[in-house]
Amino acid sequence: MYIERDSRKTTPGKEQQSSNEYLSRCLDLLIHHIVQELPRILGDILNALANVSGRKHPSTVQAKQLKLCLPLMPIVLHLVTSQVFRPRVVTEEFLFSYGTILSHIKSVDSGETNIDGAIGLMASEEFIKITLSAFEAIIQYPILLKDYCST
Repeated sequence: MYIERDSRKTTPGKEQQSSNEYLSRCLDLLIHHIVQELPRILGDILNALANVSGRKHPSTVQAKQLKLCLPLMPIVLHLVTSQVFRPRVVTEEFLFSYGTILSHIKSVDSGETNIDGAIGLMASEEFIKITLSAFEAIIQYPILLKDYCST
């Protein structure tokens, strides 16, 4: 599936126009659905991190929640590095949520919160790396951020 490439295609001829319009509409609906799911994904990640914030030893339930939610972070990275999705997902709500995730990362990095025991050292480091990579991808496009300077 080549969402970025297909979203840039132009209609080649009238005989294929109806078919292309249908496919284009399907692609638009898929993009729209993916964009709508991102706040839920971020919310799940934030909830999991908030539940263990300041804890050195997360409970079994909290560990399970972390194991389910934190591996979803690559989705965020893929969306913010995509020219199709980036302008649609970087919103005020997204930036606020992302700032909160970065605060949790700071807490994990300082040792105030320990998620290593819950998800493992490698998974913890990978989560931090992916989160910071997505942040780096966002700040490379200041035009997207200019409307949210006070956020």
